[in-house]
Amino acid sequence: MILRAVSGTDEGQKVSDIYRALQTGFADSLASEPWHATYRGTDEVVADALRELDRGIESGPASLELAARAAYPLVVTRQLFPDRGTKDNLQVDRRQPGKVIERMRTSAWGVHQLGQALTDHANGDRIRAVTGTGAPIELEDGDGTQLVTDNWLRQTFPPPGRPVAPAAPDTAHERYMEALAKVGDAMDAVDRAVRRLVAVEGVDGRPLIQTEGVDPGDADAWMDDLMKLIQSIPVWRATHVTRHGAGGRSAASDRGEFRP
Repeated sequence: MILRAVSGTDEGQKVSDIYRALQTGFADSLASEPWHATYRGTDEVVADALRELDRGIESGPASLELAARAAYPLVVTRQLFPDRGTKDNLQVDRRQPGKVIERMRTSAWGVHQLGQALTDHANGDRIRAVTGTGAPIELEDGDGTQLVTDNWLRQTFPPPGRPVAPAAPDTAHERYMEALAKVGDAMDAVDRAVRRLVAVEGVDGRPLIQTEGVDPGDADAWMDDLMKLIQSIPVWRATHVTRHGAGGRSAASDRGEFRP
């Protein structure tokens, strides 16, 4: 029934993108977590989802309902694409649309953006980008408001472990967020490098890492670095939860602000 609703869309690649995106536009949590459709107004669902986050609940029924309802407008208006493959792919990352929406619903900023998608689509308008408080983002030249794009959503709501860096670090907190983003990028780079390492096979078809191993000097240096992180990251996490609660980003980050 959902696919029939977009049957009037332009033929060709657009229809193919929409069909494939709808197949992956609904996160697994919608099937594994308890929730049900309430058919309430968008503002009411958004308000409940924000209250859930304030209480440290990341998989509350309101945020799940919001994710389920917002998938359709984001996909059929082609603001979220499916994985477009490796050839000439300009996507910031290759997450399935449902993964991006899942990330969005776990922050106040994302909840506001999901609500805006529902509101604009219901009004027949193009979906606008909003700040962490839900206000439309004005273009720098003053000529209207910024519209949502696939890459904007992926950059603004990156995968876990990839903090968003401010555009132009100035204050102490902006420099702090930039440094966090670099740590996230470095961790992602390490993960990709390890995947490449274990994928290298010898003539017998076995990974060379299993037969050659790693020089003890290199391995010991890596272990020292990793142990420092293993000891520090739980402390950093506990500090954030103590100050901001378990609901994810700090209030300043959710507002799209970076303050010392």
